Amino acid sequence: MITIIFSTHKDEKYNNDFISHLKKTIGVDEFEILPYQNDNQYSLAEVYNKGIEKSKYDIVVCCHNDIILEKGWGKSLLKDFQNNPQYGIIGLAGSSVMPE
Repeated sequence: MITIIFSTHKDEKYNNDFISHLKKTIGVDEFEILPYQNDNQYSLAEVYNKGIEKSKYDIVVCCHNDIILEKGWGKSLLKDFQNNPQYGIIGLAGSSVMPE
């Protein structure tokens, strides 16, 4: 259902905490998380493109690893795509509200 890609230069504990947060909040059973350790050897676009190539799901979330997501965000994302089949990309930044 959902592939989550993030680039990181943080330590293992920080990344594991973020992965745990993703698992606790996504609200769907089928997902994969693709973290990429990146100590400035790749651009963010390069990392995201690597993840997109390896993703096994059609819905791909590219995000930073310092965000806090609401519980059930994955279900909301799936609903947004189901309600708007003409959309290819949905972008959210800094808000839990998605206006028309």
